[in-house]
Amino acid sequence: MGHATGDQLLISVSRRLQAGVRASDTVARLGGDEFVVLLQQPAGHQELAIIAEKLIEIIEQPIVLGGYDFHTTSSIGISIYPEDGIDADILLKHADTAMYVAKASGKSGFRFFDPEMNRRAVARVEVERDLRRAIQEQEFELYFQPKFCLSTERLCGLEALIRWQHPRRGLVQPDDFISVAEETALIIPLGEWVIRAVCRQVVSWRDQNLFYGHRVAINLSLLQVESDAFVDTVERILEETGAPPRLIEFELTESMVLRNPGRSAKVLQRLRKLGIHLALDDFGTGYSSLSHLRQLPLDTIKIDRSFIQNIPNSGEDNQIVRMIVALGKSAQMIVVAEGVETKLQKDCLRALGCDFLQGFLFSRPVPRQELEPLLLRDNEKNACPPCVGCQQTLSEQVE
Repeated sequence: MGHATGDQLLISVSRRLQAGVRASDTVARLGGDEFVVLLQQPAGHQELAIIAEKLIEIIEQPIVLGGYDFHTTSSIGISIYPEDGIDADILLKHADTAMYVAKASGKSGFRFFDPEMNRRAVARVEVERDLRRAIQEQEFELYFQPKFCLSTERLCGLEALIRWQHPRRGLVQPDDFISVAEETALIIPLGEWVIRAVCRQVVSWRDQNLFYGHRVAINLSLLQVESDAFVDTVERILEETGAPPRLIEFELTESMVLRNPGRSAKVLQRLRKLGIHLALDDFGTGYSSLSHLRQLPLDTIKIDRSFIQNIPNSGEDNQIVRMIVALGKSAQMIVVAEGVETKLQKDCLRALGCDFLQGFLFSRPVPRQELEPLLLRDNEKNACPPCVGCQQTLSEQVE
């Protein structure tokens, strides 16, 4: 929108902030789009909360500049003298920490500082530092969770999941570092490592005759999909490793696809042209419709585990799963249910028409060494008729 318009926008915001507080209070701009408000002798937490809500509300009102409406949001962090600090630097630091917590919780909110925030902020900095080193030292390894076919009771695919072998903390689960990787854009090199590692592993299994056409799914992040270099990077990795694209599947969430449907469709079309299969993960948690699905070159939809955990006891979830299966079938896609933990769930999903199941009932995510005996046993069943997913892969091999 240009520097001049940006400056006018900041001036308008500062005037609104000044109008929202008392004459005895101070409003100042720290830099960029950050402001500080110094309130003289507030009555307490309740008054501060009321003022914060008022400031958020007035900032959200459209600002008209050059005939255009500009919509702004804000996140507010609050620190109080003397309980949160006795000098300006500490109070600003703690307000800043609280502001980032408010921002992470969703725009247009406020948070009071508490010491636990500081501990979490320090821990996050440590994770980021260690993560940068770990990417350089390649301290990660892949775990794999099998998918099973309901019609043949056979292994019919894998999902690759990253684990971090931390030199001090031991095995670190993704929930403890993926969010930091995404916030710092370290997910780009980390995601590239995963794709390359999976491609190398697929080639190794193929050369050992351990693989019978099963695809390996890889979870993508929003930053990867939005990166202009992503598809070129994937193509380069496929060429370097010699991995057959038909044995690679990328999983994307509904929210990622719906954030920018036009761009997502173009990226997915390019990936599909490479021969990579595409799956929509966590299906049912967003707002996808049949029209959305038909615009995307998807092969698979995965029903979110939140709909699986209460079946068959929840009539509502049963109906939702039945509708998702029908939606997938009408779009000629494979339907996978994830988070399957009981035989009752398995039997119910079979009756509802799911193709593949994935969950602790069949196998937890396991390292390569524990998976390979399962692949070997599955290879001995080659004479069995292939299911719809395997048949699809085999037909591609013939073509």
